[in-house]
Amino acid sequence: MPTPPIECRVTPWFYKRMAMMGGMFLLFAGWFYKDGKWSWPEENERAAKQEWFQNDVLGGYDEAKKAGTLEAWIAKARADGFPLKDSGEPEKWASYAAKQGWPEKPKRRTQTEINAQFNWAGGMGMAALLVLGHVLITRRKKLIGEVDHFITPEGKRVNYADAYKIDKRPWGQKGYAYVYHRPGGSAGTAGGSKAVLDDLKYDGTHQVLALLLNQFKGELIEKVEVVEEGEDYEKTQSADS
Repeated sequence: MPTPPIECRVTPWFYKRMAMMGGMFLLFAGWFYKDGKWSWPEENERAAKQEWFQNDVLGGYDEAKKAGTLEAWIAKARADGFPLKDSGEPEKWASYAAKQGWPEKPKRRTQTEINAQFNWAGGMGMAALLVLGHVLITRRKKLIGEVDHFITPEGKRVNYADAYKIDKRPWGQKGYAYVYHRPGGSAGTAGGSKAVLDDLKYDGTHQVLALLLNQFKGELIEKVEVVEEGEDYEKTQSADS
């Protein structure tokens, strides 16, 4: 049995998880900013280029052909750098776009859509700052296990004698348990509260839980694996039975 007091500080797992989450938000912030600042304006430029190609190049060729001024138009078009074949006929847009490395059907983005990308970038950046703030606040917290009580990371005292139910079902996979408590424990009549013992977040929490269970007289709910059937079932029992 562990000897109190037991101080459970924040685990490396928590910092890694927060770093991954904060990094994800920063990645999205950069992605949204890139779209609003460069990618989508470039797409609009390509869409405008396609409109120019359709109107000035293809449309101009067709109009000059109908008007009988095709030779003059071809001469001017070559001087202006229009994409023409050796015969003077304009290239197809698909081949012209492919040479530039552009999509055949570029999208046009509205200014509202572009502004939204900056809003999303700001939101993701704010989320990353919130994650950082959460880390800075949490790093000072700790779970403390004493002889007859534990103190939650939020500073609330929970007497072992006041615990009337423990739910250990999430413990095996998620590493935490719920402790339901109220003054007087099982015999109490006042409304109860719930505390969380999180072994993934606070290193050594399992020792505090062991101290609690050693003195616990209430209802214990846990998940037990049935080896023969390969299934899990919930078991509720009284700790003093």
